[in-house]
Amino acid sequence: MAGEPAGAPAWGAAASRAAITAGATGCTDVTGFGLLGHLMKMVAASQVDAVLDVAAVPVLPGVRALAESGILPGGSKRNRDWVAPSVDANGHGEIDVLLLGDGEGTVAKLAQVFGWAFAFWGIGLYWWAGGLYAWQVRKLLATTEPRRAPAREA
Repeated sequence: MAGEPAGAPAWGAAASRAAITAGATGCTDVTGFGLLGHLMKMVAASQVDAVLDVAAVPVLPGVRALAESGILPGGSKRNRDWVAPSVDANGHGEIDVLLLGDGEGTVAKLAQVFGWAFAFWGIGLYWWAGGLYAWQVRKLLATTEPRRAPAREA
């Protein structure tokens, strides 16, 4: 489709068409640096300013309550500190800024590490069990007398 970035994945085609139809001229993911961090990088590269409609940014149910109770990934606070010199919160509270700076998060990274650890542990156990089985079969064959076919009468 004309206007889509070269090499855009097929699963993003519908999203790309919707963004182009809506007049989008740039796009980024929001992992790692969060919405504020990526927006800051885009406006700096374009030498423009941006105004963000905070109320229009969707937040998953329960996330605001968790943030208000102090449960936030460490990356959100580091992202907020990184963008702070460039952001005018315009009366929005600290929680709003923290949520807009939330990237992938520490929990997701830890889950990935533990997921791979369990996968490798499972592979190791699989091979260990296979080795034990082979050792037991070899031991059984070494200690068992061979069976002889009964003699045939002529």
